[in-house]
Amino acid sequence: MAVAPRRATGANVFFAGGFENPYGQLAAGNWNGFRAYSFGLGAAQELLDEPLLGAGRDPDPFQLGAIDVTGNVVVPVDQRMFGFWLRLGFGPTQSSAAVGARGYIDFSALPVATGAITLAGTAWTFVAGAPAGSQTQIGADLAATVTQLAADLNASAVPALAAATYVADGARLRIQHDTATTAGNAFALAADANSKGKVSGSTLVGGGLIRHVWHSGASVLPSMSLETEHRDLALGDLRFYQRMGVGLNTLQIDRDRAGSVRATLGLIGQSESRTAATAAGVPVQYPVDLYSQFQGSIRFDGEGTANLTGGNMAFGNNLDAVPVIDNDGMIGGLDPGATQLGFSLTGRLSTTRLKARADAGLASELQFGFRAPTNGAEVVFTAHQVQLPKPRYEIPGPGGIEVTWDARGSRALTIGRALTVEMFNDVAANSYGM
Repeated sequence: MAVAPRRATGANVFFAGGFENPYGQLAAGNWNGFRAYSFGLGAAQELLDEPLLGAGRDPDPFQLGAIDVTGNVVVPVDQRMFGFWLRLGFGPTQSSAAVGARGYIDFSALPVATGAITLAGTAWTFVAGAPAGSQTQIGADLAATVTQLAADLNASAVPALAAATYVADGARLRIQHDTATTAGNAFALAADANSKGKVSGSTLVGGGLIRHVWHSGASVLPSMSLETEHRDLALGDLRFYQRMGVGLNTLQIDRDRAGSVRATLGLIGQSESRTAATAAGVPVQYPVDLYSQFQGSIRFDGEGTANLTGGNMAFGNNLDAVPVIDNDGMIGGLDPGATQLGFSLTGRLSTTRLKARADAGLASELQFGFRAPTNGAEVVFTAHQVQLPKPRYEIPGPGGIEVTWDARGSRALTIGRALTVEMFNDVAANSYGM
């Protein structure tokens, strides 16, 4: 009896990736397993016309074109594996170390006199006049008040309060416990109605998590080998596809009203092979904990943005595929070009700070990130100098009027880079390279 052919499906594909040394050579050791929503990276080789004359109208045999290994891969922005894609796009981490439990209080307006927040069981009150003890004087505006609050708390002699460090970030008071263990997870937070504050949670969270940090603009970027395994095909079949010399050219993350957070990676590779055996060893499988769109935020100069209906962040390495003349049709490598950083922000036309910043042509610091409130895992992209254009807007009818700002980020001279990426998780220090 004839055996029906076995056909591959996307439902039964498995992925693995490992970092190469040197470029274009299959990664060694046990790679990392990863998940994807779609995988479009593969090799193509077009046929080129041979316009030779003198034999009639029918064409001569075609020539083979150069090998093109490009495509988009859509992956989850999760709490762990996404860090390896960040390494591919930004290089190894600049630092990687455990931190204390973290949290914050967001203030929506100036506190009312006698309004209070409670930190680690200690009430701290806002007053209109001269402060005394556990008090902070209400300032001329919200930013000044939060700045003074952070200074007062850092100067406090109350032991429970002195166990943490306080940082003013626009309208947000950031709080981090000084002990890089779970001890700070019991540090309680509360705010009454008159304080105009909203706490990140009932306690600080994430004590002992590792803070991994990347910077944009690295002069050298790594490459990966990526493997897809089609388990619908029989053992012994050529069911493993390996792409070598893969670099991250573009990264885009979209904001939406609901659902999981996804990143579209624009990848460029050097070659592809098909084999009957895996090159990934025994892939390391990390638990998958996804970020929700509900856990996202976009902040300008430390303050949240109202009336946004959509947006995305796009980063590009402008990789230049080196078109060497050789006998294999492959590129010779990937040279990083000038980075590009952009944010497309769509919102209802209103008198918000966003519109005011655009109209005034002022540069801002923009934070685009996602945070899991239960365990403190977080990924945040901080663009240190973002300029908003003054867009044209149209009135399409009687409904709401929407405006799209195509903001662009550039290097901030004070710190020497355009973008800092931070990831807080339970992946061991230096796992993303150093």
